[in-house]
Amino acid sequence: QISVSSSSRSAFLLRSTTRAQFHCDMASQSEKKTEEIPFNANLGTLKVKLNDGVEIPQIGLGTYAGDHLGRYFDFATMKPTFTTEDEKKKLDEVDAIEMAKFKNAVKVAVRAGYRHIDGAEMYRTSETIGAALKELYDEGVVKRQDLFITTKNAHNVRTVEATKAAVEAELKAFGTDYIDLYLIHAPLTQNGGPDVIDVYKTLQELKKAGKIKSVGVSNFLVSNLEAIEKLGLPTPSVNQIECHAFLWETPIIEYCNKKDIKIEAYSPICQGNKLPRENELLATIAAKYKKTWSHVLLRFAVQKGLIILPKSVTPKYIVANGELFDFELTEEEMKKMDELKAANKRCSTWAPWTEWDKIEYEQ
Repeated sequence: QISVSSSSRSAFLLRSTTRAQFHCDMASQSEKKTEEIPFNANLGTLKVKLNDGVEIPQIGLGTYAGDHLGRYFDFATMKPTFTTEDEKKKLDEVDAIEMAKFKNAVKVAVRAGYRHIDGAEMYRTSETIGAALKELYDEGVVKRQDLFITTKNAHNVRTVEATKAAVEAELKAFGTDYIDLYLIHAPLTQNGGPDVIDVYKTLQELKKAGKIKSVGVSNFLVSNLEAIEKLGLPTPSVNQIECHAFLWETPIIEYCNKKDIKIEAYSPICQGNKLPRENELLATIAAKYKKTWSHVLLRFAVQKGLIILPKSVTPKYIVANGELFDFELTEEEMKKMDELKAANKRCSTWAPWTEWDKIEYEQ
């Protein structure tokens, strides 16, 4: 179970009625339009304490932008998706519109109360997030210390010097002098594991230097985590994996719970696919509380103690994903939802599970 601050306990089932103003700066709009969105203070006050003492907001904004990520390069072949400058220009025009929408989504989320932003080197969105945050700082909406910024080491960054350079690039892109949580995005290795360990050691050194507050991992198997322990290295604070009611990987979760490694859940609503949308149990529970199936999935994850990262660029859904504090699932409902894990359904298309076979341990 999670550790929640005293202020979080008192606010846990309260719903904020404060209203806030925000400006839409979508590229498709020639003039800024002022709209009103609800501010949910609970998104910033409900926190989980990590094993290194750092506190992280339990609900964060996922910022993976799939179309942007694959617009210019085919990551299966690592080749460009365009062959002429005219083709690239057309891609640039589409990308500019999408990234303006993405930037607006970050601003909406922060104005709505989100204080945890989950990014990654691989997403190629850090500069856009940084630009959005700078505008919010300049407008007096938040200060840097109010936010929790996560990013992730890319799987093709596997040397000490490349890792240090990548961290410096992320600091510059986000416009900050520290990252709250730095994860290794995946255990993908070029030499059987030692390169990933070198990255992990480097991130720990940068933590000591004050450039990183907490170091964790993502998509790590139990064997990967055991290797870190056997090498006598600091325990990761977090393991970010796909996790929801329809995918509950018990061996990983139990190991992490035993070692006080918090689970961060990406794709917590199964990317909105058919499985949860057509599930009768979710529909029944949602109707009881006058909520949606996605609310039920997110509430289940929160009560399980997961740190959750719902993702959307649509303002109304960004707001809706945080509306989890005016209802609580009963013990019986939680037990029934536990049974959904029998589906064993992975919703993300990227599952880079990797065993290491070249780690050398001292005898």
